[in-house]
Amino acid sequence: MKSCSIKLIFILLWFLPCKTTIFAADDTEVHYTRGNDFYSKGMLDDAINEYKEAIVRNPFNAKAYNNLGIVYKKKGMVDEAIDAYKKAIRIKPNYANAYTNLGIVYASKGQMNEAIEEYKKSLSFEPNIAETHYNLGNAYLRNGRFDDAIATYKKTIDINPQYAEAHNSLGVSYVSKGMLDEAITEYKKAIEINPKLARAHYTLGNAYLRKGMFDETIAEFKKVLEIEPDCADAHRDLSVAYEMKEMKEDADREFTIYEKLVSQQK
Repeated sequence: MKSCSIKLIFILLWFLPCKTTIFAADDTEVHYTRGNDFYSKGMLDDAINEYKEAIVRNPFNAKAYNNLGIVYKKKGMVDEAIDAYKKAIRIKPNYANAYTNLGIVYASKGQMNEAIEEYKKSLSFEPNIAETHYNLGNAYLRNGRFDDAIATYKKTIDINPQYAEAHNSLGVSYVSKGMLDEAITEYKKAIEINPKLARAHYTLGNAYLRKGMFDETIAEFKKVLEIEPDCADAHRDLSVAYEMKEMKEDADREFTIYEKLVSQQK
């Protein structure tokens, strides 16, 4: 019996690969958690190192690849981000969040068709994520597919009626189809939900400007500037509204501020 035990131990050891390093599962999670912590503190290079360490210890760690992609995107390393997200998806083909993040990167590169496909894949696994519908609507809007954008923003709002940005973007889509009254209704809903949403005040001001409602236009652009005093576009368009009301001094003042802000941004 003793000799049999010795032979069995020898056989088991012989089958272990010569260069295999065995890591505890806890090691992977420790490095992943450290990566999250570094990312939350804005320490992006350290976060990358920790996610890579997590992957070394577990090459099938899809969430580490996904978060690595997020950090790469934050650093402007879009090709590396795309590669990381694709690896996460290869490991976990139903990883909705990774598809969404991949779509966001494609959208940042102006590749709207690719972004749309990734958002659709994400929604095939998790169909009730308002943020993903919103991103899909944005991609349709940028692609000039206004009817699809409207339908998708409406779906976003069905899921989350308090999604102020979705109401605003739905309004932008309506404007693209010449539906100003419908757009104004959506902009007002966005502002009702979030009175500090400068973008909604700006788009509402522009809708009023298109309708020749100059007093309302001026009021909305002033609200934009209360929230974001350095918004160059609001100063420019406020200047136009003042010009339409023949308030030359005010128009000149706002246009001068606009020119100064633009020059500072160069």
